[in-house]
Amino acid sequence: VAHELAERHEARRLKRREFAALRGRVGLVSFPRSGSTLMRLLLEQRTGLCTGSDGSLAWPLVFRLRAVGLRGEGRVDCWCIKSHWPERRGRHLRVAAAVVVARNPFDAIESMWHFLATRSHER
Repeated sequence: VAHELAERHEARRLKRREFAALRGRVGLVSFPRSGSTLMRLLLEQRTGLCTGSDGSLAWPLVFRLRAVGLRGEGRVDCWCIKSHWPERRGRHLRVAAAVVVARNPFDAIESMWHFLATRSHER
């Protein structure tokens, strides 16, 4: 589903005046496998704006997510930044507001198991 959504849109970065109107970045915070990648794809599709993440550029997953359409993956200069902090420590940044993405913990754990087994968001 996420890959199909990514193919249908082109995300752009905020212009300076648009970013100033937000009064800062928005953090999209979740436990891994709670749906934050799908949420980012939906946000990008709906707004046409690029979303980022605090993921390290040393992580191979960053480049795989860029390949499926999340051009802001691994970047913190976007209007909305995904983070799995404190479970994973990405780059330190401040946000003006935060949205917490929650999922049934049993579903998130099962999804994490599948992710670790396949090392993929698509399978």
